[in-house]
Amino acid sequence: MELGDGAREHKEAGMRLRRRLLACLLMLAWPLSACERPLSVGYDQWPPYHYRQPDGKMAGFAIEVLQGVAKRMGCSLEYKERPWRRVLLELQAGTTDVAMEAYYNDERAQYAWFSEPYNPSSAHLWVKQGTELSQTDLKRLVESGFRLGVTKSFFYGPLMQGLRHHPNVEEVDDESQNYGKLLKGRLDGFLGDSLATRWAIDQQGLAGQIRRADLVVYQAPAAFMLSKQSVSQQQLAAFNLALQAMKQDGSFQAILDHYLGTGVPD
Repeated sequence: MELGDGAREHKEAGMRLRRRLLACLLMLAWPLSACERPLSVGYDQWPPYHYRQPDGKMAGFAIEVLQGVAKRMGCSLEYKERPWRRVLLELQAGTTDVAMEAYYNDERAQYAWFSEPYNPSSAHLWVKQGTELSQTDLKRLVESGFRLGVTKSFFYGPLMQGLRHHPNVEEVDDESQNYGKLLKGRLDGFLGDSLATRWAIDQQGLAGQIRRADLVVYQAPAAFMLSKQSVSQQQLAAFNLALQAMKQDGSFQAILDHYLGTGVPD
């Protein structure tokens, strides 16, 4: 049975009220401040997820979500620009508290807590315009002679972990190095994030030369990582409650919708 306009509006208003009430209850579940000191956040320049703008301000999808969480926790943030590999090492040592946009794996779980997921992230194969793939399976593609570029320290799922040392797989320090290699014919394709790679290709004016292939390499929600050496389980619980509150009051969805519109068409 379909609802009339008045009944539908009444139902939607009730749902909004319940979301606001739940958000308020969640916010009452932790103390005014869950931090005795600022949380240190390691980051590299990876727009549109996290980056420092020319004016010095931090910006990006993960930044906005993290700032919303920290505000609800009563915590301040200090950002430290680091290569991703160093961020992971500092999480292990406890000299950095938080990392962003991280996939879960067992190795990382030994030294870091994982927050509730917040980003429906995925890694894809990117190729030159006009390229037709001979295989729809990544392993078979690489074994057939396909030269594949990947970025060091990036996790592309368990399948790719087993292919990292294949002679047809080349690693670079920065993903943008793969763009030139691909266009010069030194690679047949490379792996990249669904959102960040689209953004970078558009910024470099390469949208008409590089495209996303119809091959999803890995799909899993990304989360924040918090150091087990410096962040307590109580702080992790407060962090997750704050993230839940953002999802309930609509502020998280507003951020996500904004950034899903970033980049270029596939």
